[in-house]
Amino acid sequence: MLCALCGIINVTDLILLAKANWEAQGSEAYIPRRWNHHSTYDDVVAAARAGCELCKLLLTSMDRGILRPPWAELTYKEVMLEEEGEGTSTGFSVEITGKDDEIKDAICFVFGSKNDVPLILSLQAPKDEIKIIEGFRIGHHTLDPNLGSETNCKIARDWLSVCGEKHYECPLVEDKKLPSRVIHVGSEDQDPYILQTDGMIGKYIALSHCWGGHISIALTTKTIEAFIDKIPMANLPANFRDAVLLTRRLGFEYVWIDCLCIMQDSSEDWEIESKHMGQVYRDAILTIAASTASKSTDGILHTFTDYELSGISISLKLYKDGGPEDHVDMVLPNQKRENLGDLLRNEPLAARGWTLQEEVLSPRTIFYGHQQIYWQCLHDYEAADGLRSWQVMNKRAFRYDQIKDHIHVSQGLQKPGTIKSKYIHEPKNETQGYYDARKSREIIAEYHRQLVVDYCARNLTRTSDKFVAFSGIVTLVRDILRASGFPKTLYIAGIWSSHFQPGLIWYYENDVAPSMHRAPSWSWAVTNGKIAFHQRAFNSDLASTVIDPILISHFVEPAGMNPFGEIKRASIVIAGSTIVMRGADDILSNRESKPSGYIHWDVETDGTGRRKTALFICRLGKSSMFLFNPHPRKSDLADGSGPIESNMEANKIYKANNVRYKVLFVAKQGRQAHGLVLRFVSDDGKDETENGNGNENDTFKTAIRAGNADGGDSHDTDTKVPMKTYRRVGYVWLSEKHANGNRYFDAYHWAEYGGWERETFDLV
Repeated sequence: MLCALCGIINVTDLILLAKANWEAQGSEAYIPRRWNHHSTYDDVVAAARAGCELCKLLLTSMDRGILRPPWAELTYKEVMLEEEGEGTSTGFSVEITGKDDEIKDAICFVFGSKNDVPLILSLQAPKDEIKIIEGFRIGHHTLDPNLGSETNCKIARDWLSVCGEKHYECPLVEDKKLPSRVIHVGSEDQDPYILQTDGMIGKYIALSHCWGGHISIALTTKTIEAFIDKIPMANLPANFRDAVLLTRRLGFEYVWIDCLCIMQDSSEDWEIESKHMGQVYRDAILTIAASTASKSTDGILHTFTDYELSGISISLKLYKDGGPEDHVDMVLPNQKRENLGDLLRNEPLAARGWTLQEEVLSPRTIFYGHQQIYWQCLHDYEAADGLRSWQVMNKRAFRYDQIKDHIHVSQGLQKPGTIKSKYIHEPKNETQGYYDARKSREIIAEYHRQLVVDYCARNLTRTSDKFVAFSGIVTLVRDILRASGFPKTLYIAGIWSSHFQPGLIWYYENDVAPSMHRAPSWSWAVTNGKIAFHQRAFNSDLASTVIDPILISHFVEPAGMNPFGEIKRASIVIAGSTIVMRGADDILSNRESKPSGYIHWDVETDGTGRRKTALFICRLGKSSMFLFNPHPRKSDLADGSGPIESNMEANKIYKANNVRYKVLFVAKQGRQAHGLVLRFVSDDGKDETENGNGNENDTFKTAIRAGNADGGDSHDTDTKVPMKTYRRVGYVWLSEKHANGNRYFDAYHWAEYGGWERETFDLV
């Protein structure tokens, strides 16, 4: 039963009202028209008591907390009664809305003249009963709570079928060379088994999952013979068992699972197979992502209890005079409804280091969440409920789309009748040179700002995997750069020889101790925690200046057969411009001493030392001295939340001390510049500039170099070059203003500052 006001609500009239409002927007006399409903809270209560099912649902909804603004803790009921008491309430009005321009999936009951607070009810209908009104699809698809059901498997098969037949950007669904080993999934009455492929071709699925500690069943030199015969389904952890079941239900014979296809007790087998793991995911027809499973026993195919399925459902008419079949269901929405963006950021799979390259390199992925399944390919993103997340309103993917575009050969180049994604905007009238330059800029920005940053925030069970777990991405980016105007570029322990400057300007974001034995101090791979690049670092191009550093040569000694895997040591030789930086216990803020930037100090091996301090340039007669405060206040530490001048006291002058470092000019960008803080290293490997110890002008290190600055093939040289050796201890941001004499310079002139000294040195 519905009351008189609820009984006349219908989808068609609400859409026509919404269209009239859209057309009227922009006019001076525009006042949005709404479908009026009950005037007061008591009116809703009375109608509910009289038997109106929709008003009962409204009362249930009003006991919920306010969604907007998100920090409010009041319920809808409390807000409405407060506004009624103030005399500002206008009662309820009704609107239809949606998350994009094609779908209308919610009814909003808006109340209040002061806040216009929306109370939202969801619209839903079965996937095979799509309702179209005035060009809009009405409601999201009703979800099947069993992720392993035939309904959900059919959705997945349909996604794959459409992708293989229609998507221009995606690769062909065709046989590829199989990995060295795959799991033949058998059948309902046959256990799976290991197949050693010996160059066979075929189609296979790959599993992306979290180990979560010890796995009860794995391929070893002791189990391989038995596994070639069979792997009892009853012995498989839930994740692997579900992956086998899904492979069968999706119509494929083979699935690749790392710990069942690589011998876990053979370093030789691991060395060979890990080098090809990127290619495994790149060639898989489909990757199954166990997004919510933190360990192998959690399982993929959950059955969930969704509020929308167990709560009250009200039938809403599509037309004013429509029959019983012309309706959609109106339900109280699940306030914790998940979306793929949340899974990619917050669920266990997003925290594992290895799974980043699995996500990036896979041409197609089905993500299994708590509540539903999701599809991601090079053409588009889909969800079982048919809704797009607001995070991908105008694009195909949540992240990494610039790099993913260059991984696979588009089937549209080989197959007529395919459809290009509507979210791709192809610039016109670009020369090949301009296109290559733009593409390389986009790739380098995405590589550093997204891939490297995301990767460093993830965890590795074995920290020695830092390089190898990223090597599939490195291989891809190398191929893209070499095809985009940089044919000789080389990967040097995390940075690119053709774009080494942006690779240096990162800083630590937490206090996790680095692993100095694993990577050089200048490489992001030395870290075991989060890093960041300056927020402006990739907003515009780095400008060329006469004091820019030049990569003279490099040296990388791999620890194994993978050229992008674990290393024993690495260093680079740079010809660059440096200035001496001295410590100062107190600094006076006046015309002679002004803040000129700040320093992000690196974390020491004991997990201490990370802080953010101000950098000053002070006038001393006709010369200048760069100063920093080595003992910042608490407000200057870590997050940089304190003001940059918080260390200064108005009645004190600076007192220089013997703490001495060098700043390397790395790059100019707009009116700012980037640099590194360096500490001198003596022949015995000890730092010697702090507190005035050692003489950096008299101590030299002899090094044998390998590799060309332009990224040519590595080679040995017999030339021994005496040079100083430094290690990185911080990143410095040279900001807009500093004092020089009686006038201000801005950082546009940093490259013209006369205090830089040119030197060639070894950076380790």
